[in-house]
Amino acid sequence: MTLSDEYFGEGITEWNDKLIQLTWRNKKGFVYDKNFDLIQDFNFNIEGWGITHDGVHLIVSDGSDKLFFWNPNTFTTVKTISVKLNGSPLRFLNELEYVNGYVLANVWYQNFIVIISPTNGDVVGKIDLAGLAPIGPGVDVLNGIAYDAVHQRLFVTGKQWPKLYHIILQPPSTFLVTSSVPLSSPEPTKAPLRTSPSSPSVILGHPSSANRWDGIYICLLYTSDAADEED
Repeated sequence: MTLSDEYFGEGITEWNDKLIQLTWRNKKGFVYDKNFDLIQDFNFNIEGWGITHDGVHLIVSDGSDKLFFWNPNTFTTVKTISVKLNGSPLRFLNELEYVNGYVLANVWYQNFIVIISPTNGDVVGKIDLAGLAPIGPGVDVLNGIAYDAVHQRLFVTGKQWPKLYHIILQPPSTFLVTSSVPLSSPEPTKAPLRTSPSSPSVILGHPSSANRWDGIYICLLYTSDAADEED
């Protein structure tokens, strides 16, 4: 798949055996088959940053505090929500991934991922990834989320990062983290950090210990009272 130099390629998601790609400021998207052959292009009227889907709608970010829900057949906006952190709009929403009823989003130039309720836009949790970024030439911001639903594995990366990281969110009953230290044994060395103000039910699944290997990181999950209200 080759994108013309006139386009700056951005978010891409899989939808019904097709790949849907956004461009940044060209306001044009592309649809490919699984062989990366172009099927069609389409126009939209915002900047293209991140894209995912909930099985019904495409969900798109444009670098603002808004998430746009698109009809996947017409690429028209069905609804728009404003994302709020502690009641204030959260701007610079970037890469998106839909996981178990929530939208996970990178925030440009922030070392955390927010967990968003797609119903009202409230941020119900944050995944702390401070210290995870590798050190090296050209390494840029945290920006990349992928979820393996079959094995319940969450992966993150960043712009120009040389590695993809498999992370595990600790159960809300412990809230432990060693986010900058890779594991050297099947079970992580647990180091208490600080607790969340509330403890909702587990949002993301955890792989069994048999699926863990060196290089998996244990990351702290902060939650808000809004998560309790939704359970």
